[in-house]
This record gives sequence, C-alpha cells and structure tokens, in this order.
Amino acid sequence: NTNDEHNQNIILIDYSILEEIFPNREKQSGVLQELQTHIHHNFSELKHQIKNADLNNIENTAHKMKGACKMVGVNRIASICAEIEKTAKNGHVSVDLALSVLYESIVQFDSHLFQKLNQANHNLTNLRTG
Repeated sequence: NTNDEHNQNIILIDYSILEEIFPNREKQSGVLQELQTHIHHNFSELKHQIKNADLNNIENTAHKMKGACKMVGVNRIASICAEIEKTAKNGHVSVDLALSVLYESIVQFDSHLFQKLNQANHNLTNLRTG
C-alpha cells in the first residue's frame, strides 16, 4: 500500500520540533515517556472502539493522538492517526490495516525511546565514574 510506504518514509521523531519546545534533553525524555503512556492507553481505546465499530470515538481518539504526537514531533504516528481519523470521519470502519501500521510504529517508537534512555543512562554513568 502506498500509504504504508509513505508512513515509513515519515521521520519517527522530529527532534527539531521537540527541541523548539523543550531545549533541555531531560525534559524531552520526560515528555516522550509521558506521551508513550498516553499513546499506549489511546491505542487500547482505539482497538476497543474499532471492535465495536464506534466511528465517532475512533475519530476522536485518533484526533487526540494525532494532536499530541504532532505537537512534539512524533510525526509518523501522527500521520497514521490522521489517516485513521479521516477514514472514521468518512464513515468507514476498515481501519484494521491502519491499526496494524500504527501498532508497528508504536513498537518502533518504544524501541527508539528505550535506546535513547539507555544511551542517556550510560552517558550519565560514564560522567559519574569518569
């Protein structure tokens, strides 16, 4: 699917957007971790809403996720949520494919965040022991 390929070409996290709002790296990590919690909660809600063909809530949840992600530069997830929102707004429930693409992007986001936090902890340990 061209949309799937398009989403894979969108940067996972645009740190330039995040740095504009939060120049402090520690604050960036905190914001991303908080967003991660919300993303997981909203994803669970979306799965339930899709199962129940609840178009209005699918649209609202996707919109909420899109806005939160876009605000801090988590562009790939924001883009997928925009597609889900648009699909629901047009009266379609066939967002299962988008949901699996969203899931993959969330896994990538989690992995990226985990690596960043481990790297930051490693650098901090080196500073203390160096």
